[in-house]
Amino acid sequence: MMFYSQVCTEEEIHSMDKISVIMPAYNVERTIDKSIQSVFKQTYQNWELIIVDDGSTDHTKEKVFSWMNKEPRIIYLYQTNRGVSEARNTGLDRANGEYISFLDADDLWLPETLQILYGHMKKLPNAKFVYGKTKELFLDGHNDLVGPTAHDGYLEEFIHTNNELRLAYHISGVLINLNLLRQYNIYFESGIRVSEDTGFFIEVMCVTKAYGINKIVSQYVRRNGSAMGMQKWKPKDWEGQVVIYFRIERFVQNHRPEAISSFKAMRNYVIYRYVLNCIRNGHLSEGKLYIHKWKMYLQEFSIGTGRLNDKLKCRLMMLFSDYPLLLRYLGRL
Repeated sequence: MMFYSQVCTEEEIHSMDKISVIMPAYNVERTIDKSIQSVFKQTYQNWELIIVDDGSTDHTKEKVFSWMNKEPRIIYLYQTNRGVSEARNTGLDRANGEYISFLDADDLWLPETLQILYGHMKKLPNAKFVYGKTKELFLDGHNDLVGPTAHDGYLEEFIHTNNELRLAYHISGVLINLNLLRQYNIYFESGIRVSEDTGFFIEVMCVTKAYGINKIVSQYVRRNGSAMGMQKWKPKDWEGQVVIYFRIERFVQNHRPEAISSFKAMRNYVIYRYVLNCIRNGHLSEGKLYIHKWKMYLQEFSIGTGRLNDKLKCRLMMLFSDYPLLLRYLGRL
């Protein structure tokens, strides 16, 4: 497989498959320059960068326009604030490349990111989804890799024995065939505030195998206020982590029936963890509400697969649901 650098001719560039890069942007005037620059420096040059401004109120637009004056491959779209999922969906509708990739406006690519992902895609005749590793950088100076060791497989291969979904990638490190997404009408679910890309990737891995590369291709920077996990835990902010499983269950059943049993066990585990977090964070009335609302799924979890300790806690949650003091004590265990 031959790759072309930034000094290749225009004819050579257009002989390669185009990659549509989707970048949602909301009040990112401090970080977007570096993110755009990391796309501009790619050794693989047949790309278009679709920046979807999700109603920014700072100088994000001016930053993007300064790049557009010197780079015709940048496309700027504006929409009223509807969230990152809707911004990515707007980009998907506008994309016209053979492949799509995502880069948030505070993340960075290495210069060879697209070259590595595209090269791996072309090595595998039937590949439609490949991913690389992402380094997570923290403000205190330490770093970590997102996800376990990269591997290949459909959805069920990414569900751990304790029913936990363990994706080996971050959204800034993937390359996906665009026709695949349009064939199965795969989009990001709106109204999900945390882990909004979970449902998207579950659906993708129901219709095609994911192929991993154990190479770092992107950097994900943890900034103050950029992650829900750095704010006070509130049930309404995290409920979407459960809701997403109910929304996509039919898709999994229709397109990957081999995984539906594992999927349901994973859903039940997520419900258990959500209710437990309600209790641990002092939201006892909400915890009681959800125990009764999702009692059937909690019962399934308590007698299903998974860690014995978790199943015992789940049974105690249901038993103590009408006793706030006991729930509070359970949350400390």
